[in-house]
Amino acid sequence: MRHYKSWTYFWWAVLQHFGRECEKAWGGEVIAVGVGGVAGAGATYLRTRGQVSFADAAIEGLITAALFLAIYVLVHLFRSPWLERKSEGLPPSPRDGVFGAIMLLLLFAGTAFVYHLVADDLRSQIRLSAPADPGQLKSLLECKTTLAAFTMAESKDSLRRRTVRLAAEIDKFWNDQPPQPGGPPNNPATEEEKMRVQVWEQYWRDVRSAYDSRSFQEKVAEIVGAYQSKNIPVGNLEWSIKYNRMIGGKMYRGDGETPPQVLCGTDTCLLRELAFHVNARDEVVTLDF
Repeated sequence: MRHYKSWTYFWWAVLQHFGRECEKAWGGEVIAVGVGGVAGAGATYLRTRGQVSFADAAIEGLITAALFLAIYVLVHLFRSPWLERKSEGLPPSPRDGVFGAIMLLLLFAGTAFVYHLVADDLRSQIRLSAPADPGQLKSLLECKTTLAAFTMAESKDSLRRRTVRLAAEIDKFWNDQPPQPGGPPNNPATEEEKMRVQVWEQYWRDVRSAYDSRSFQEKVAEIVGAYQSKNIPVGNLEWSIKYNRMIGGKMYRGDGETPPQVLCGTDTCLLRELAFHVNARDEVVTLDF
């Protein structure tokens, strides 16, 4: 074994041996695996009686030949340090080193490509292929259609979403109102008592004006009418709409006026409860106990 100034010179000599061994492979190993791949493609084509195209079989054979060649190259790579240590015969040239560097880069690139294919295959889902039966295919299409109908995205303007949204808007409206003044006396006699009556009436006139400006009455009537058209009980909400009563006010609770199956203390609670009687497609939900 020759002595070198540094490890760089040593590995350059190893790379030269590697390149020369790869060049020698072109004369025998490469031709052998190439001919073997083409012969394998012909054998596959004949064995399947033409069911597998010769072009596909040839591509598969050439890939097999490339893998065999990669194994040969890898063996030469591991043999090169031993050849350098032995140092017999004519030493390799710098040209062999350049060719060895190219082959080493190709080997790294091929290894990375195979690793990518294996990793992608491990992440992929298993698919089973079988001849399609007409009856099963029809059933599968029907199942897909039914599944698509049940899993379709709910519209932002579905009945139940509009119901819950309106109930939230009404609740927020009442929460934003200032505290109501103390209740007026039944028979005001003094100026102070008459003033309390005026403050009370003015407060509710202002609330009524703000309530009407948001068109709550029309919105509630539209939604309640949609539920009535589906024969869903709406309780005292029908009475509230008929007599133009504000929905959700603290003085309007609706106790004892809700359907017997609903436990709501306010009419906004009843309004929100209606949303549970329809699904995402505005169809009536029937409970079969």
